[in-house]
Amino acid sequence: MKKLIVDADDFGLTKGINQGILEAIEKGIITSVSVITTNPYFKEILNLAKKYPHLSVGIHFNLVTGNSLSSPNLIQSLVTKKGQFWGEKEFKKQYFKGEIKISEIRLELEKQIRALTDLEIKPIYFIV
Repeated sequence: MKKLIVDADDFGLTKGINQGILEAIEKGIITSVSVITTNPYFKEILNLAKKYPHLSVGIHFNLVTGNSLSSPNLIQSLVTKKGQFWGEKEFKKQYFKGEIKISEIRLELEKQIRALTDLEIKPIYFIV
């Protein structure tokens, strides 16, 4: 049996994106949602998961946009002093210079997973 999986990426980025994803789920188009747990509206996934238990939920990891979930002093190679990620261009530059610490990436990604599992939602896939 063939099955088509249609994933909606970037849930949590904005209220508008969340609303569009919800509408697509209600119309039967979306079967999977990837959540960016560093974004301000990601906790709306809790209501979505309760209303649509058949929905697959994954995490779209983020190390380049917005604020980190970890304390800035614990992941200094990834963020500014205010906890904002450097951005994609600067991240790549620092990575290829060997300035990004893998242990700090691991810490931040674990925090991003925990943000979802703390809502009692177990992600079934990860997007990098």
